Amino acid sequence: MTSRGERSARGFALLACLFFIALACGVGYELGRIPARTQLGPELARLAVEHERLARELDAARQQVLILERDRTIERETVRVLQSRLEAAQDARLEQARELSYLKRLVQAGDKGAVRAHDLRLSAQPQPRRYGYDFLLTQLVDGVGQVEGRVVLVIEGVRGDEPARLRLDELSAEPATIDMDFEHYQHCSGWFMLPEGFAPQLVVIQIEPDGERLAATSASFPWPLELID
Repeated sequence: MTSRGERSARGFALLACLFFIALACGVGYELGRIPARTQLGPELARLAVEHERLARELDAARQQVLILERDRTIERETVRVLQSRLEAAQDARLEQARELSYLKRLVQAGDKGAVRAHDLRLSAQPQPRRYGYDFLLTQLVDGVGQVEGRVVLVIEGVRGDEPARLRLDELSAEPATIDMDFEHYQHCSGWFMLPEGFAPQLVVIQIEPDGERLAATSASFPWPLELID
C-alpha cells in the first residue's frame, strides 16, 4: 500500500506539471504574437524611409522646374533683346544707306565734297553712366584736299517725360569738342558722361566744315548700335 506521504508527493508533482504546461502554453501564445509585431516594425520603417526619399525627389523636381522656368524666361528676354538690336542695326544701316545716297546726290549736284561719319562704337566704362566712343570720318569724293571744321556729337533721348538733346560740350566729356583736320580720314575717340535720369535713344554726328568746298552733313545711330562691355 502507498503511504500518505507518497500520495502527497505525487499530487504536488502533478500540480507542478500542470503549472509548467500552462506556463508553456502562455509563453507559446505570446511568442506566436511576436512575429506579427516584429514584421510590421521593419515595414513601417521602410515606408518612412521611402516617404522621405520621395519627398526629397519631389523637392528636387520642383527646384528643377523653377530653374527651367527661369532659364526659359532669360532665353526669351535674350532673344527679344537680340531681335531688338538686330532690328535697330538694320534700321541704322538702312538709314545710313539713305544718307549716303543723299550725300552723293548732294555732292554731284553742288559740285562739292562731303565728309561721312561712320562705324560708331560705344563702350560702357566702369564709372556709372560713362561711355567711351570712337568713329571714323572719311571723304566721299577724292580731290577735295585738306578738310577742316568741327564735329558736333549730340545724344538724343528722354529726360523724365520730355525729349532732350545733349551736345558733347554740355556734358562732362573728354574731349569737350572735336576738331576736324584731315585729308583722307580721321579717327575720333573720347568719352562722355550722361546725367542721371537721362535715357539715350540716338547719337547724331553733325559735320560742320569750314569754307565752301564741303557740304554740311550728319549721321544718326540708334542707341546702342554697338555697345561693348
